[in-house]
Amino acid sequence: MFTRSHKPILVAVVISLCVVGFTYWYTHRDSNIENTSKDDVENNIIIDDLPRMSADDHVLGNPSAPMVFIVYSDFACPYCKEYHKTLRTLMKVFGPSGKIAIVFRHMPFVQLHPEAPMYALASECVAEEVGNSGFWKFADELFTLSDPLKPLTAAELVVLAEKAGATRQTFVACMRSNELMARIEQQFNEVIDAGVKGSPFTLVDDEHGRYSYEGAQTFRSIAESIQTTLRIMSIDELEAPSASQNSFVADFDALSEVATSSVSTTATTTSTSSTTLKPTTQP
Repeated sequence: MFTRSHKPILVAVVISLCVVGFTYWYTHRDSNIENTSKDDVENNIIIDDLPRMSADDHVLGNPSAPMVFIVYSDFACPYCKEYHKTLRTLMKVFGPSGKIAIVFRHMPFVQLHPEAPMYALASECVAEEVGNSGFWKFADELFTLSDPLKPLTAAELVVLAEKAGATRQTFVACMRSNELMARIEQQFNEVIDAGVKGSPFTLVDDEHGRYSYEGAQTFRSIAESIQTTLRIMSIDELEAPSASQNSFVADFDALSEVATSSVSTTATTTSTSSTTLKPTTQP
């Protein structure tokens, strides 16, 4: 038990510990901040390092669209396969009006899907001979048939290439030369260097800048985002809520007329029925 004589010693010890703790924190705070910043940078994706759409890209839709979806994908990835269906649905909804464009870039993961580089090269060989339309036709068929548990053979890829418009001899020669693999590796390296860890990865460019998201998104989530973005783009100046009344008041006026007419008809019918059912007196 502490006596009154021990209290000054106890206070001095506490003060000393506080001073030591503060000194340690103050001398190490800069290094802690530096390490935290460095970790944040390493975990972030630097989307500004990724190139915008160019004439060399495989583009689906309007190249001058206000919204461009640049998708880094893997033909052998099951999530990419599902996401490709979503993108195709988006194109059916927003493509005819020229609102969006989709760009395909390669991100084949050899460790997960050994056949992925072969698929990517096959798509480039078709595009080299047939062009952009041939690439997308081949991509659609390839995603439809791809199965991680049963990779396509070289002979099966030849059949798909011919269906997309390529000639057998040219396609086989392109696959054997492997020259177009450099394009695939360039796109793979650029997205990995930007900090992306998996596919599919989507970069969205619009009039207000760019943003990104990872993974296979649902049609509803992307469609709502597109709808909101397009509405924001069309706003020139803010309007008061009352400015929209003309768009719905007329509808409610019509409903009011129908309701009034219905009430009037009901009243007339009731009156007529009452007159008809009135008992008569005997003479």
